[in-house]
Amino acid sequence: MARIRLHPRWLTTVALIVGGLLFVMPYILRVLFAVLQFTPVMDSPNFLYELLGFISFLVILFSEVWGYVLISVVVSSLVLTALRWGQPGRVTRSLLVLTLLAILVFPWFFHYDAAVVAAPGYALRWPTQPGWLEGVVKRTQITTEHRPCTYTLLGWSTGPVLYYQAACGNAAIQTWAYNPNTPANAMPVTSAPAQLSVDTRSHSQVLELVRSPSIYPPEAEPSTRSISVRDNGLASPDGRWVALVSRHVYGPEDVIVVSSASIDHN
Repeated sequence: MARIRLHPRWLTTVALIVGGLLFVMPYILRVLFAVLQFTPVMDSPNFLYELLGFISFLVILFSEVWGYVLISVVVSSLVLTALRWGQPGRVTRSLLVLTLLAILVFPWFFHYDAAVVAAPGYALRWPTQPGWLEGVVKRTQITTEHRPCTYTLLGWSTGPVLYYQAACGNAAIQTWAYNPNTPANAMPVTSAPAQLSVDTRSHSQVLELVRSPSIYPPEAEPSTRSISVRDNGLASPDGRWVALVSRHVYGPEDVIVVSSASIDHN
């Protein structure tokens, strides 16, 4: 029985297709969405559902850090193998190099951002900011409308130190401590102190401290901001900071700490 021998250039074709779908297509879709914001086609539900469905199919592969790392390593190895043994021509070699570059810069280009940023003139601290690998995964959770953790603000101790709890899936609830005046990250603790300051700031007061970026049309930003911040905020004992929980509507939540210079404390 004759054996079927594949031409080495099949390796190049496979590398371009797999790498293009998984790592180049998200760049194209991001640009496409930016353009379509200003065109009537965005008003077509069928088009949007099809496009979002395809994006969801792609990003669900990156829903866990280990999955994202594994896929990145496998596809990078495939592209490098095609460059070495796939006999690429000048054009296909350039496309393979661009695909490899797209894989390498993916964590930076598709980094995760919280649902809100500080309003002009205010400072912001981000206790739950993910690392660069975790950020890719958390960004995909926005598209797939997945909320892996929910946060509960417990209160402030002197220092000031914010205490909050994270409930993530089936894992045990974890308590965290965070001092916005130091560069250190939030630290897990066994429990919070018995006596904590719970100085509430109303939802309307908290909304003045933040903004929802990249909202189109711009006049929708105030209403988007109001649903991006969950409940009231908690002011630190020295009055310098206000802690709040932000969220991407049906997606991930974050604990945010914002300076409170213009809040009326009366």
